[in-house]
Amino acid sequence: NGERILKNTHWYKMNYSGTQKGKPQLEEGITELSWKDKQAIQRDVIPATFKTIQLILTDEKLQEE
Repeated sequence: NGERILKNTHWYKMNYSGTQKGKPQLEEGITELSWKDKQAIQRDVIPATFKTIQLILTDEKLQEE
């Protein structure tokens, strides 16, 4: 509705090795869900997302394995 809402979010570094597909949370306006590898995150996700999320995705501490 054009209203800005500040949400608290929690981020977790995860690995997934299963074959089941996730289910988008439609009531939150989430219409698509997908897993991305590191290359796709760098190439597709980071350039197209909010600056605050870019900071999380590029945090060196999170890149360590």
